[in-house]
Amino acid sequence: MEKMLNELIIMAFVALMQTIEWDKATRGLIMSLKDAAFGEAHTVAFLRVNQTDSGAVVATVDSETLEGDTLWLAGQHGPQNGLLSLLKAAGEEREVEGKSFTFTRVESENSPAGYAYRWEASNSDE
Repeated sequence: MEKMLNELIIMAFVALMQTIEWDKATRGLIMSLKDAAFGEAHTVAFLRVNQTDSGAVVATVDSETLEGDTLWLAGQHGPQNGLLSLLKAAGEEREVEGKSFTFTRVESENSPAGYAYRWEASNSDE
């Protein structure tokens, strides 16, 4: 079961990587999801997804309730900021660019940090 889950995660990550504009990096104010209050829902619009020269995946985002315009999705240590939950919320296409998602920081006994990031498809897509 764990092997199958890992394979699905890798497939989802590869699908995301295929939609990236490889030559454009984002350099803005970092959106810190860990500062969001537990259980508070925030709508985040993904305007663009890019990869830096070092291979990190970063998105230009917009939110009326969270500060920042840059969200790191993958880096040196793998997926970040709930990327796997985000890809699941994106559905079969695994496309996040140009769409909005609802983010919630939730308590998690399974996480060493004590919390997890939950992403859900948003009805506010433009």
